[in-house]
Amino acid sequence: HFNQLATLKSWNVEDKFLNTTILLEGDLHEAFVDASLTDDDTHMDEEFTRALRKASIVVLPADYSEKIQEELWEIRKARSESLTEYSKRFRALVRMENTLARLNENSPMCEDALCRLYKCGLPYEWQNKYDASGQVYSTVAALVSFFERIEQGEQRLHRQDKKNNNHESSRGQGHRSSNNYRNRGG
Repeated sequence: HFNQLATLKSWNVEDKFLNTTILLEGDLHEAFVDASLTDDDTHMDEEFTRALRKASIVVLPADYSEKIQEELWEIRKARSESLTEYSKRFRALVRMENTLARLNENSPMCEDALCRLYKCGLPYEWQNKYDASGQVYSTVAALVSFFERIEQGEQRLHRQDKKNNNHESSRGQGHRSSNNYRNRGG
């Protein structure tokens, strides 16, 4: 989000340094200031990235990137959770993984792997419906749309079942009360 803001506001590299030091606190702020001390004005943009990476290494645990990847492998949609909520949690982890990969000068996880992880966190019935559909989506966004339709279909069925159960139980109660009336009168 910082890069989007910098682009939107047309910040030059000096603005990025200044605004970053304003946003950071504590150990991270000190590490960034120490890392950003340079006499080389010609490579300021590279220096900004290097300083941010160096500062993050000071503050973040060495295995933090691995922990984020483990969370992506283990994320599951809870039964009580909507697909939207699950997708938000998944996207937050993906953003963290991408940011850490760039800071460590690694490649972020590819979209194909992210699609597999996203799908694996969903209920088996949904995964089976996806597999049976024969569709192959290559982005998480496309998968979200597909599974939203499944979720909406299940919600409609649930509402219909609930409506039918309420209708049958009210009909059954009326029938029983007329039987009770006949039994008392006869």
